[in-house]
Amino acid sequence: TSTKSGQTAEYSAPVALGTQINREDWHQGNVSITADGQTMYFTRVEMENNYVKQSKIFYATKGSDGWGAANEVTGVNGDYIAKHPCEGELFGEKVLFFVANIPGGQGGYDIYYASKKSDGAFNLPVNLGSVVNTKGDEASPFYQDGKLYFSSNGFPSLGGLDVFESQWNGSV
Repeated sequence: TSTKSGQTAEYSAPVALGTQINREDWHQGNVSITADGQTMYFTRVEMENNYVKQSKIFYATKGSDGWGAANEVTGVNGDYIAKHPCEGELFGEKVLFFVANIPGGQGGYDIYYASKKSDGAFNLPVNLGSVVNTKGDEASPFYQDGKLYFSSNGFPSLGGLDVFESQWNGSV
């Protein structure tokens, strides 16, 4: 039970999504759902000896019977760890924000975006640069109303992964 403004909301017990999303021996997580509620992005991680062996971004679309099959997103996955997907908007177009340790970045895990070409297909990743990314790690981008919220341990802060916000000013 949750209360807000004097109202009470009731939630049902959680139910695991089926095998079309959840795959045995993999960890599914970092879920984000598009504003229209029709596309779910998530990370699928394979672990080996408690270390991330590989991590890729997948998506599923919602139909009349619920969520469809998981499909690997094209354009953003590679020979690196990709995680924490979230759809947003830049230059008036849909983009996918995500975190990756692509060689040549600012350091550690950086936030990237990729312009949407079609369902599940994106252009090559673009690093958000040194205004957002640091020599440390950035994580968990979340986009809403023109603002990008994210965590970082690379800015002077209270310590650990603190939450920051950045608003795009319309320039490259």
